[in-house]
Amino acid sequence: MKQIIKENKKFPNEEDGSNRQQSENEERTTEEINNPFIILGVPRSASQEEITKAWRTLTKQYHPDRNPGDSEAPEKFRKVQDAYNFLKNK
Repeated sequence: MKQIIKENKKFPNEEDGSNRQQSENEERTTEEINNPFIILGVPRSASQEEITKAWRTLTKQYHPDRNPGDSEAPEKFRKVQDAYNFLKNK
């Protein structure tokens, strides 16, 4: 059984490949939340270059030094880093 979590994360959407932000309180499963492709906003067929480009864009966007007032920035930054570290060796 999949656990449903309501969260307000603003990560890119994998389905259409756009950087559309997730709507507030959108229901997502734990599987979707931990999917590195969804976190980086790239399709499963993405090349290493596409993954690296998405990672660079998101790390700049969510870097804690660039978002000093955002308490969620460090967590988003860490998730982007973890997703990239997982995918870069694939």
